[in-house]
Amino acid sequence: MMFILFGVLFVVPQFLQQVQGKDAMDTGLHLLPMTGALIIAAGIGGRLVGNRHQGHRRHRHGALGRRSRPAGHG
Repeated sequence: MMFILFGVLFVVPQFLQQVQGKDAMDTGLHLLPMTGALIIAAGIGGRLVGNRHQGHRRHRHGALGRRSRPAGHG
């Protein structure tokens, strides 16, 4: 999913400037609605995930978290 998003954010400005002949200001103005939607969706998604996992706060150590310490330190 993230690769698609980065691809879109990389290709759309090039398309607008090279194919449609828009300048940098017009390209930025055309991308503002998409950027605003991403900011709003990130805020809503963060709240949804935060509310969903509110009672399940456990300290998790990944595989690297435990094994990356030097020997004798924990």
